[in-house]
Amino acid sequence: MFNARKVEAQAYNSCLAVLALSKDFSRSELEQACDVVIRTRQVPSVRRIKEQLTDHRKHPPVTVEPTAPAASTTPGALSFPGFDGGWETTEG
Repeated sequence: MFNARKVEAQAYNSCLAVLALSKDFSRSELEQACDVVIRTRQVPSVRRIKEQLTDHRKHPPVTVEPTAPAASTTPGALSFPGFDGGWETTEG
């Protein structure tokens, strides 16, 4: 923010405005929003950070719960999805 402002006092005001957003948003939400703005190489501004925060609340990221692998009855055996565990054997 300091590099984007010609007058240092303007940058301080912007920083204070971002900190004021903590009244409505959590610390982790603020950090994530700032991270997105920085990673997308946008010029950091209060408006862009607030947009990220409100977009995140309107459209939260989808989380997928990991599924636990099926328990095997054979100690030390591996299980693979779609594999029934049977092996063809030929006796001679």
